[in-house]
Amino acid sequence: MKKITLLIIITTGVWAARPYHDMPHPDHNHKVSSMADVEHVIWDGNQISTTHGNHGDIASYHLSGESGLQWPKGSGKTAVFQSGLWMASGRSKVAGSDTWSEEIRSAAAEYTVEFVPGNMAGTEEGHIYQIHRSELDAFLENDYATYSSMSLEIPITTLEGASAFTVMTEVTLPTDDFKNYPAHAGAPWVDANDDGVYNIEDGDHPEILGDMFHWYVMNDGDASQHTPLWGTAPMNVEIQTSVFGFDQAGPLGNILFIRWVCINRGPDDLDSVFVSMWHDDDVGDHTDDLVACDTDLSLGYTYNDIDGDNMYGIEAPAAGGDFFQGPMVASPGDTAQLLTWDQGKGYYLRKYPDQRQLGLTSFVKYINGDPDLGDPETAQEAYNFMNGTVGNTGEPFVDPTTGEPTMFIHDADPVTGTGWLDTDPDDRRYLMTSGPFTFLVGDTVETVGSMIIAAGSNWAKSITKMKYYDKFAQAAFDANFDVCSPPSPTVEVAQLENKVILSWEDGSDKVEDYACTEYSFQGYNVYQGESVAGPWHRIATYDIVDGQKILLDNQLDEVTGELLEVPSQFGSDSGINHYIEVTDDVINSVALINHRQYYFAVTAYAYAPEAAQRVIESPQAAIVVVPGGPGVGSALSNVYSDTLEITHTGLSDGKFYPHVVDPYMLTNEDYSISFSEIDSVTHWVLTNTTDNVVVASDALFPATPDYYDYENSDLEFSEQPLYYENVEIMDGFILGSRAATYSAPSGYKNSETLVDADTSTSLVFAGLDANGGTWNGFITALEANGITQLAGVAGAEELQLDLKVVFTDEGSVATFFQSGLLVSGSADTVWVPFELYTVEDDRRVDIAIYLAAGNKPLFEADEDNEGSTKFDKNLFIIPVYRDYTGVGMSDHFTDGALMGWMCKFDKNATSFESGNEFLIEFNNPIIPGTDVYTFTASGLQTVDGALDKVNVFPNPYFGRNPEESNPQDRKVFFTNLGIGSTTIRIFTIAGDLVAKVEKMITEENTANDRAEWDLRNQNGIPVASGMYIAYIEVEDQNGKVHEKILKLAVFQPEERLSVF
Repeated sequence: MKKITLLIIITTGVWAARPYHDMPHPDHNHKVSSMADVEHVIWDGNQISTTHGNHGDIASYHLSGESGLQWPKGSGKTAVFQSGLWMASGRSKVAGSDTWSEEIRSAAAEYTVEFVPGNMAGTEEGHIYQIHRSELDAFLENDYATYSSMSLEIPITTLEGASAFTVMTEVTLPTDDFKNYPAHAGAPWVDANDDGVYNIEDGDHPEILGDMFHWYVMNDGDASQHTPLWGTAPMNVEIQTSVFGFDQAGPLGNILFIRWVCINRGPDDLDSVFVSMWHDDDVGDHTDDLVACDTDLSLGYTYNDIDGDNMYGIEAPAAGGDFFQGPMVASPGDTAQLLTWDQGKGYYLRKYPDQRQLGLTSFVKYINGDPDLGDPETAQEAYNFMNGTVGNTGEPFVDPTTGEPTMFIHDADPVTGTGWLDTDPDDRRYLMTSGPFTFLVGDTVETVGSMIIAAGSNWAKSITKMKYYDKFAQAAFDANFDVCSPPSPTVEVAQLENKVILSWEDGSDKVEDYACTEYSFQGYNVYQGESVAGPWHRIATYDIVDGQKILLDNQLDEVTGELLEVPSQFGSDSGINHYIEVTDDVINSVALINHRQYYFAVTAYAYAPEAAQRVIESPQAAIVVVPGGPGVGSALSNVYSDTLEITHTGLSDGKFYPHVVDPYMLTNEDYSISFSEIDSVTHWVLTNTTDNVVVASDALFPATPDYYDYENSDLEFSEQPLYYENVEIMDGFILGSRAATYSAPSGYKNSETLVDADTSTSLVFAGLDANGGTWNGFITALEANGITQLAGVAGAEELQLDLKVVFTDEGSVATFFQSGLLVSGSADTVWVPFELYTVEDDRRVDIAIYLAAGNKPLFEADEDNEGSTKFDKNLFIIPVYRDYTGVGMSDHFTDGALMGWMCKFDKNATSFESGNEFLIEFNNPIIPGTDVYTFTASGLQTVDGALDKVNVFPNPYFGRNPEESNPQDRKVFFTNLGIGSTTIRIFTIAGDLVAKVEKMITEENTANDRAEWDLRNQNGIPVASGMYIAYIEVEDQNGKVHEKILKLAVFQPEERLSVF
């Protein structure tokens, strides 16, 4: 679809953003007055952060006097001073009349605005409704009762004086904007029950575009608002504005979209109407900007000259505006397609026969303070510019490279140096316009535009990259903004001594279940940033095991401008993990330093091998961390990689290991691991017994390859039938296990001689019967021979018991079986020279003997070893699991449930003496109802605090702190202060008070647990180099006051007090 360039004017703010301005400072107070309240909020849904109002500006300087759009978000660097929507008409008539009046009317958001918040009917005040994809997802994925009991973190615009910023704030759902969404005023919504009334309890909800969606309505019907600008009559246009974008890494994360639905609500038809996107782009410094347009792309943009920029340096970005959809005009035989929204249809392309869309019909610039191409002072000058002519004369612009009139100034390619290039960089504004068209009473015009920002390694490569990003903006529009954006991981931080632990368990199921069209979740990336806004350096990747390791994707080669297939993601089939221990500063190739600030990010990426863009990735959302551990009055009972001490009740060989990941998340509460039947399947159940809450449960045992016991298994981990690979962090720990099973042992685990004083003889164990090793297995194998089967069988509780054979002179009376007795169903007794014990309960038990062939006697003197005895027959020793009675059983089957393993010694190699002891060990399974594991998750504790660890960083201060951003931003930090109130008084060596610093800390493990001294005295003047004394007073969380004195050496790089 051909794109239509919408005029986004990014006006460079004059007064506060510049050291000088040739024009008088405008009075902003009356410019924003209206019947409804003017609001300004921040849209920062991706790498763009823009302050905008509910009266037409998309980037606004009105609030602070500074540039309204920051890029990249969090960098403090700005690219757009002011931007807004303009409309103007050349003539009008009362609807139904045939007489046109030649008059210019305007409705513009320039530095002065002609719009007021609200709709023309007065039923909506124009509040900016801020809807977040995360809340909409929570609404759609849960029933209303669950949703309305949830909370989530969203960015909330916070105002402090003239400064505006967003703070991630936990809010309860529903938010007011979601609940009170203005469906009645035209805001797109889903009517779940088709009753025409917006009520979220009925399932109704906003229908949004992008991941962060702002919506408001405004109008220009207040005549008093037109007087300060150009003094025209109102157009009486109502404009419903949507501001949205996609929160992901890559091109779309640097694009802001705007959709305007313009409706003629007045009594007059309007003609010769134009709509424009007006820009005052200040790419860093406002004095070094140039502009250009690309009519093939319907793109206008601002770029820097070759010398670089005072704010951005040589890598100054290019800031563009694209116009995707503009007004329609009559064109018999043509068919226009318009992205629109209707109830029940959502956002869709509607066809209009005998119509065509206008594209970018003109691109013009004007220059701050220029006598010939200055800011428009009258409605006629503004209208001339929108017509693509010189503002103060109405004459056409002439392209000096062709000598021909043109409506497109600087339709050129600065990268190749072709076309009418802009020269003499200065403070530029530009208009991107589409028109003219007729705008009758009741008509609706829907326009869509964007702001696109990209930075390459120099000005030319920034333009190339910005145009490359524009292709993604166009593709998003062509897809009706049905764009895939993988969800971002929710990251927790543990700040420890010389390390940080990043974990992202919460919400990981949703991240890893992500699927959108062809895309599916592939892995996580972990980054370290040079600043809160990057650049970012990848330090780890955890990807699913599927053979897709290094993923190739098409990326822009800035040198040639061509797309090259290059590695995009660097997986290794590592498997998924939900945490990382970071001990190194990879950017500076050193270990992490306590009390210094670092920046990290965790992203999720998805892969579609057949898509045009194969990899999409969530944004690098900066996490600010300061390693160093708890402060005064707090201590950690356990730290990362510790295993919580566990107590086991029962006989199982199974081991459970709560491995600590985030010690700050440990609850200091008690837990148990028990076992129970759930749907006829045995599960382990982890319960917080302090709160009586089940934390986790599964039929398979949890283990990780890091802790799994391979030594006793020939199987690979993936082949272990009873285990699953566990990476789930529960209350700060990951649960692992080893040697756990519910099954009765299938054989013996180990055998050994415990006592044998005569080294010339030995006890040689020959193993178990070949039919499963048990009496039950042996008898079952004889069923075909007519042997009566057992009335019951020994279970795991009996078969798990280890056996100890103790050879004695007294011996034991045992039940005796041989084949003939089995056939007859009878039994005999025999004396044996040993006693049999079950080890775990230290119990002497009865014995049964099975003789495979022959008859009594069973033992004889060993003629080769005087005083020793040997086996005369091949026989099996069978434990009878009851206290020793010395009374034989009546048959082999009645008490079969008491009879266990069939053990034998090698008769040819075994010789024994009284006093010998022999042990046969069996695996001990978990017995539900018997085996229980308990532990306490001891984490952060309150302790008697001392100020031993309180220090100052850096000390000495040698002219610079690595966290300083500019020469006027000097500072040192007092660290390890802990929860409570801190007062720091700075004195000279002579005892004179220099400065006082106060700090309140309400929780541990935050990046805001340091007190900062700006190296200025109480009058705001930088202190001189020298030695200072810091008297530190801390009232900890227990109300106890601690005191400490520190010396601090300061070496200032220069002391020029004249500037103060």
